[in-house]
Amino acid sequence: MAELFEIPIDTEDANFKIRTELDDVQYVLRLRWNTRSEKWIFSILDSAENLLAGGLKINVNADLLGAFNATSPFPPGPLFLWDKKDLGGEAGRDDLGKDYGLYYGGE
Repeated sequence: MAELFEIPIDTEDANFKIRTELDDVQYVLRLRWNTRSEKWIFSILDSAENLLAGGLKINVNADLLGAFNATSPFPPGPLFLWDKKDLGGEAGRDDLGKDYGLYYGGE
């Protein structure tokens, strides 16, 4: 079974990028807070910051790449937001990296 690891989120910005390595490949994750829908929106880019998939809503405990991770150039494992404190809701504007963590489970 693949080991899960948390992708560090150490910002309180409402629009930010994270460079991370998933299964030995560099990716850029772009996260932004959508005020109108009150949801986090996520995009995944390659290391040169070419868009692979964008505008994806982040839902707790759902594989963010589930529709893509069987195909290249996407990472093969699940990427999801986990409710670390079992609060029972979706992540709010100030919750990422604190009450909710972004996790990846590689091959």
